[in-house]
Amino acid sequence: MKIVPASGLAVELVGCGFDFFRNGGNSPNDYAILSNVDGFNATSALADITVNDTAQSRLEAVGSAGLVADGELELRLYGWNSNQINGHTHINGADVELLFTELPVPDLGELATLVFDGSLTLEDTASLTMQIGPSSAQDQLIVSETAELSGEIQIELVEDYIPALGDTFELILAQTLNNQFDTVSLTGDGVCADDFDLIYQADRLLLQFNSAGARLGDVNVDGFVDFLDISPFIGVLTSGDYQAEADIDKSGVVDFLDIGGFIALLSAP
Repeated sequence: MKIVPASGLAVELVGCGFDFFRNGGNSPNDYAILSNVDGFNATSALADITVNDTAQSRLEAVGSAGLVADGELELRLYGWNSNQINGHTHINGADVELLFTELPVPDLGELATLVFDGSLTLEDTASLTMQIGPSSAQDQLIVSETAELSGEIQIELVEDYIPALGDTFELILAQTLNNQFDTVSLTGDGVCADDFDLIYQADRLLLQFNSAGARLGDVNVDGFVDFLDISPFIGVLTSGDYQAEADIDKSGVVDFLDIGGFIALLSAP
């Protein structure tokens, strides 16, 4: 018996059984239930029995030592100590009781690379959050086989990262990349870099910025939003010129509607 859990699930063996009978004296006498988790090693049998007649027999592994697999689980009935190579055993029934549980999602905390061994399917209800920081620091997902994309991807710019024109990041690497995300969002404190592309290639997903970012409120472009930005902000506001750092509401125009947002940025801790 082979059980293949859905992506994101682990399978625990609660119990299993095999119904069988020997066809004669040349058949094996010793039988055991072995699993792929233990490499089908006879010393790690889940259950064993010795049978000397041809009557219907049953071998059960109940409460099978909490056997857990986060990949496929395979169970086999093995027989040995046969008197002849032509001795046969007939299996006429098998049953299994399983418990499926969700695999824990690792809390990586900091920017990191997560390697997924095998294929990965993101359903339409999935939400993937990836962060990008300064000095090319980023989250990255590497899938050794096929990655099926769907659902939502949220990209967060962290640690005061301001993108430059042409900045490109490899978000996902896979042997094969299929489909696209349904929803894409990008957020960052004080960043107005909305001009970006997700580039889907055969084996990777790229994020590319098509314009430079700007820290909202940092009108004098010294890396801080403070009282030193008040005079430059007033200058842009009254001149009719455009500067991305002063366009607090991201409307494409610096006008009186940006004043409230600028004051809020100055007041922020």
